Amino acid sequence: MKIAMFAFSPLGEEALERLRLSLAEEDHEIISYVKHRTAKNCPEETLAEAAKRAFAQTGLLVFFCAAGIAVRAIAPYLKHKSEDPAVVVLDEKAAFCISLLSGHMGGANWWAEKIARFFGAVPVITTATDCEGKFSVDEYARRKDYVISDWKAAKDISARLLAGEPVYAYTEYSGTDLPKDIIITENPDKADLLISSRFFPATDQLQLIPKALILGIGCKKGTSKEQIGQAVEKFLEKNKYDIRGVSILASIDLKKEEQGLLAFCKETSLSFLTFSAEELLQVKGTFSNSDFVRSVTGVDCVCERSVVCAGGKLIAKKTITDGITLALGIRQTEEME
Repeated sequence: MKIAMFAFSPLGEEALERLRLSLAEEDHEIISYVKHRTAKNCPEETLAEAAKRAFAQTGLLVFFCAAGIAVRAIAPYLKHKSEDPAVVVLDEKAAFCISLLSGHMGGANWWAEKIARFFGAVPVITTATDCEGKFSVDEYARRKDYVISDWKAAKDISARLLAGEPVYAYTEYSGTDLPKDIIITENPDKADLLISSRFFPATDQLQLIPKALILGIGCKKGTSKEQIGQAVEKFLEKNKYDIRGVSILASIDLKKEEQGLLAFCKETSLSFLTFSAEELLQVKGTFSNSDFVRSVTGVDCVCERSVVCAGGKLIAKKTITDGITLALGIRQTEEME
């Protein structure tokens, strides 16, 4: 992770340096902003400029100063808890460690506790669910890397839990570690919380979408980003899965420089994995068979084999949509019940 640290006094700089060395050993990339009367190599940029840059480029900001300074530094750049980085504030003696911003989704609560342990400081966590020991939807989603469908619905779930009201959840995944104050139901229509990568029509239910789906694809050379996007949309709509649940696009290595695929992955933030014909042929299973595809690629079916090669279990077999072949799988580690 890329982390920005700020200090404005000799004591603050000393604490910053101790933490910087420790986190650097964990392979975090650290950007330091130290500015005080006796500091060496004071940066020319203002705190406002440095905070703006850090807000856009890092996942965590750590301030060693009064909380008010940190608040004023970051205030102009606040967007939403789904986008803002974590912000943690310590006093210059590192006696208290405050989770200031993006406590759950950004992970500031987790970082505040970790940094407090390092210094022997008192962690200061003020989010209501943590104070009352209740389940936090956004913290759970962050930890699991789930997409939150509706932030208002997430807030309503937290409010109900804090009020002691029952909350019902429906999940399609085995081993879901929901706490005892969430009641599991087998009927999705009766659930307040849906944990699924399937597509559900818009309701007042909250859906947490695991990014557990893998799309396998085969296409002609020169297929555009727009054509790929339209085919994927039709394919997922037909199979009733949510595109927000897709994390990987997989294909044969003949397509690793295909501009339409690269542009589509960049636009949708998907990882693009490719495999050699030899690797695809080694995967075990029963797959669709095309003599034409074999004559061009050396493999009977690219899209289905690519799903399995990328670590997925097929849940929707090869479909040809507008000349593009698509198959869908789910990561083996998150199999559905």
